[in-house]
Amino acid sequence: MGSSAGGNIAYHVGLRAATTVQQLEPLNVKGLVLHQPFFGGNQRSKSELRLINDPVLLPIVSEYCNPTVGSGSEEVERVKLVGWKVLVNGCDGNPLVDRQSQLAALMEAEGV
Repeated sequence: MGSSAGGNIAYHVGLRAATTVQQLEPLNVKGLVLHQPFFGGNQRSKSELRLINDPVLLPIVSEYCNPTVGSGSEEVERVKLVGWKVLVNGCDGNPLVDRQSQLAALMEAEGV
């Protein structure tokens, strides 16, 4: 489980753990809880643009990390193969709610 930046960390630790399930025994992971995970992307989302003056957001020229691009869906396949469930939640007031929705949509599309 992780909240905000901790949700990002929990996501990436979960991806790594999904490749080593047998080595983790007797620990039996059942899933991940990502509470308003903090992810970004190269293009600003509508929720980020709507809150552009929010001091919590990085300047427009900053780089981001987005799990829904690149090999993101391939990595999520590992989570599906080990049978984990993933809960992603967010709220409309969060400038990253669009990213959180994209992550939930990726998980659903991959059958997780």
